[in-house]
Amino acid sequence: MTDDFKKGFFTTLVILKDYIPDIVIAGGWAPFIYYHFDILANCQKLMSSVFNELKNFNKNYPKNWFRRFISNMKTYFADETSKGIDLIISQRPETAFPNMNEEQFKHYVVGVFQEFMNKISSVPQ
Repeated sequence: MTDDFKKGFFTTLVILKDYIPDIVIAGGWAPFIYYHFDILANCQKLMSSVFNELKNFNKNYPKNWFRRFISNMKTYFADETSKGIDLIISQRPETAFPNMNEEQFKHYVVGVFQEFMNKISSVPQ
């Protein structure tokens, strides 16, 4: 299942790479983004797998794409007021993270993405 997830995720990114800024800005990816947040937050094995695949992805695709990916991540998940955080909040199921209020959840989401960004920023370019 891990390999299927990675293959599908990165194939989708490659196919949609030219459209990602427009899609994200329009909010059309909110469920997709929440799904990946959920994996990053709750499944360390898959998170490690995604990180390892990003290292390979960086080697096999243009360097500009990877730099742009990191830049977009930093923009959309910089802090509690960022657009990506709002998209995730908008998709939070009522039963998800029941012990957190909205502010606590926002802070948690930022932490999850900052951890991920710190890892991917360490990938040699």
